[in-house]
Amino acid sequence: MKNIDKLKLIFEKGAMFMIPPPVLNPSDWAEQNLILTDGPNAGQKMRLFSFQKQMLDAITEGRKKIVFKTSAQVAKTTLLNATMFYKMVHSGHNIGALQSTTRELNQWIAGKVKPAIAASPVVAELVTDKNDRDAVNNMSQIQLRNGTFLYLMSLTSPSHLRGKTLATALLDEIDAAAESDEGDPVLLAEQRTTTFGDEALVILSSTPTTKEGAISKHFEQSDKRFFWVSCPHCQHKQIMKWENVKFEWVHREGKKTPDPVSAKYCCSECSQPWTEGDRLRAVAGGQFIASNPGANSIGFHISRLYSPLSTIKQCVQDYADAYNSFSLGTWYNTCLGETFDDLNADIEIDQLEKLKSDSVSVTNIPDDVLFLVAGGDQQKDRLENTLLGIAEKTIYVLDHRSFYDLDCERRDSPAYTNLINFLRSDFRTVSGDKVPLLWANLDSSNGKATTTVYANCNRWNKLHAIKGASAADAPMIPQKVSKVGGQEVYILGVNNAKGVVREMIARNLKGDAPTKLVISSSVPDDYSEQVLSEELKRVGNAVRWTLKKGKERNEGLDCFGYGLCARLLVLKSAKWEQLRAFKQRLNAVTDKTNPDVPPEQNPAENPIEKESRPISKPTRRSPVSRPRKKSGWISGF
Repeated sequence: MKNIDKLKLIFEKGAMFMIPPPVLNPSDWAEQNLILTDGPNAGQKMRLFSFQKQMLDAITEGRKKIVFKTSAQVAKTTLLNATMFYKMVHSGHNIGALQSTTRELNQWIAGKVKPAIAASPVVAELVTDKNDRDAVNNMSQIQLRNGTFLYLMSLTSPSHLRGKTLATALLDEIDAAAESDEGDPVLLAEQRTTTFGDEALVILSSTPTTKEGAISKHFEQSDKRFFWVSCPHCQHKQIMKWENVKFEWVHREGKKTPDPVSAKYCCSECSQPWTEGDRLRAVAGGQFIASNPGANSIGFHISRLYSPLSTIKQCVQDYADAYNSFSLGTWYNTCLGETFDDLNADIEIDQLEKLKSDSVSVTNIPDDVLFLVAGGDQQKDRLENTLLGIAEKTIYVLDHRSFYDLDCERRDSPAYTNLINFLRSDFRTVSGDKVPLLWANLDSSNGKATTTVYANCNRWNKLHAIKGASAADAPMIPQKVSKVGGQEVYILGVNNAKGVVREMIARNLKGDAPTKLVISSSVPDDYSEQVLSEELKRVGNAVRWTLKKGKERNEGLDCFGYGLCARLLVLKSAKWEQLRAFKQRLNAVTDKTNPDVPPEQNPAENPIEKESRPISKPTRRSPVSRPRKKSGWISGF
């Protein structure tokens, strides 16, 4: 063989090692190299939706900041993970990934990051072994074989960003992060990437909360890209909006509610309804178009109306649930990826007067009330309490009063006895029927009076110690009661409770509320001012209800929210038919002519009694003496 032929053979066989690999878009690279580790497609290669591909490929456009303002159920976490792994393989620089809380961070690392690394060989070969003493591989940082690091951090501790040089920073759920005195994590993340100039990348991702939220503000400063699809009937291009989702209204349990069975999306131009197949095909051919093309940053908005992981009927079902539970704000955030502006609408005090009635009070309880709940707030010189009458279609604010004492922080303050005696009163409807008080909450957040509140709550099994959750997006009621030093304490999502109060008021004033709100005219003169004393405002990196400028008192709002949480705790343990039956049994065995019979002596079974037992120390059994061993030749010494 001639030398020239030998060279040809060498080059032919070595060509595969000399020719560079094909240049792939990030989305193509992710689908070829990454393996899904959870969900119905676990173990299979990643497959991205059309809008996800466009969002992922934007990281190569050369912009420093990209904003993802999305609803839930659009596989946003999958998109962020794909971005992180792509940068690990291609950038050769440090990467920082931040989740909203430490708990979310740990769940994400254990459930998403490490399993995906192990399942994807192209990523796994870059990561050092956790048993390698010369490398770092733990829950806060992962060292790669090229010497760079993947830093895993929580938005609740933005100081973790200090001292780190990053080329890529990925921040997830920035609206859900609790405020911190350590600094704004978004600003710190951007500062950590300044070394890399235009080559740096900062991705901000979140479901929105309010217009004042971080994700909404950053999206408004971006080029604001919305996803456009074509109608399968007339080819009209459009953004899918909630106003084009059509459904019927039906009456269930006496309430007007949306019917998800009749739900369908209709074209904004020709009004023709789309099938689910039409919707999915339209989404597959859709395209993001910037509405503010001159901006320095990229912004994407996508909602569940586009998601193949959801359906239009599911969206309407969730809307019906939110409509009836006064949680439309949450639904707008998680389904449409939008904010619910009614929560911050400026309601005048005289408007709230329209909801008041002279015919309702603690001594004139309407006959449709099935049970009572109460919400109490502890102050230095008084206890504030709101009494709510709960009917299936109406919530009555029957009473709001104060129980005064010079020092309500001491355990033997008579204010607590007066409060308990009031709550244990013989409440009766205008027809004379007894109405049970099933749950009362009392705030224990004042550190100087926490043990005092605990001790007095233990005096009566229907009075429960509560504390507001630190997270702004915490649910109104917890899945289970917490134990603090052996004391049962219910951690309530007070921020969300105040949102429900405001939505309930706003929708009652508009006349479209599924549950009517009636306020007794007997409440204090400044009660309306207290209930409307707060506004949604960004505090640190979260959006919270805070006192308006010039306002001093908000106990009426706090107590109203605590009372609504008490209502949910009752309804969590008993259905409406059980509560109706309980009231009937209660009055069947009650002597209406003898109102002095204490409620505790009534033999009717309380449907939530198992949820409100008094706290008592376990009975200690007498020690059992062991039988004496018989003496033997060994024990005899």
